[in-house]
Amino acid sequence: MTNEEIKAETKKIDLIYQALKWSPMIVLVGPRLLNGVHGGDIVMAIFAFFLCGISNRLLAQPVANAMFKRLTKRMLDDLSRGQPVASRYSWWNPRPGAMIITGDDRIGLVHTCTDYQQIEITPDQILKASVEVETTTTAKTKTSGSPMIGFMGSSGIGGGWSFGRRSTTTYHHRHDYIVEIMWQTGRNSHPHCAVISAGDRTTAESMAGIVNRMMGQAPLRQVGASGPAIEDGPAASALALPLTRS
Repeated sequence: MTNEEIKAETKKIDLIYQALKWSPMIVLVGPRLLNGVHGGDIVMAIFAFFLCGISNRLLAQPVANAMFKRLTKRMLDDLSRGQPVASRYSWWNPRPGAMIITGDDRIGLVHTCTDYQQIEITPDQILKASVEVETTTTAKTKTSGSPMIGFMGSSGIGGGWSFGRRSTTTYHHRHDYIVEIMWQTGRNSHPHCAVISAGDRTTAESMAGIVNRMMGQAPLRQVGASGPAIEDGPAASALALPLTRS
């Protein structure tokens, strides 16, 4: 696939995702707006907005993920064609991409930072590979109380909540591991950086470990836009088992 074909396919998937996500709003509220806004339309809009959340979770996201998965598989197959592949990686969050590491220590990459064009990175061009973690925390609060008889009126018995209400908050943490690979094509050229969504910690450490091992075996490495070339030392990270993530 050419980079223009990848960008066109990505745009098409984004449009399909948005259409599926907001389909309840379009179907339920759209026709009513053509006839003017009435009081009941606000209630319908709130109901449609609630349905959009369900549609996003049960329909839009699964369909988009499946389409992105097929796209990244094609990108990975194109990148691997004719290469002695040792490890393969692909991802689609937040944007699709693919990377291979060959048996003769070269990196093939298709990424947003390359404008979806296939590039090759050699060990002497690598500056570093590091693992970062993004943590998303969500809180869910539950409030409980003891029912009591509050008052007696002509309309019957009233009710309420006691002053002994108790709130319990549960925190959920989600960790997303990313790998940052920096490289430099020339001694005085601008460094490039690819941010790759590795998902789990094992895959991230495996990927970064392999890249750093490649850098450690390179005879020379550039260190900055104007710095001299120096002999490279041992790899900064220990080599992890090469896992394939397709």
